[in-house]
Amino acid sequence: TLPLRDLDKALSVTGGDHKLAEEMFKQLKHELPNHLAALNSAHANLDWTQLREISHKLHGSTSSCGVPALDYAVQQFNAACRDQSEVNANQLLAVVQNEVDRLLKS
Repeated sequence: TLPLRDLDKALSVTGGDHKLAEEMFKQLKHELPNHLAALNSAHANLDWTQLREISHKLHGSTSSCGVPALDYAVQQFNAACRDQSEVNANQLLAVVQNEVDRLLKS
């Protein structure tokens, strides 16, 4: 399994600024419940356009905050949404939820 956090990745994005990396991580954790609620709402309606937009935006955050497990889950979910694969999207949304839960408990 991928690690929950990768501080080196976050520091590479922030130019070595530890304080900024931590601020970005805290902001991501603060926003995750809203992102997840939006994903669940769009998923309930099978609104593929919304699902792609939300997961794409979330991927932007996860890729810059050094959270590889969640970042990978979001990438996979986004691909399922691009393909409009309901079965894969169902399974991968559960993985995203699990990774969000792990991150919020950290």
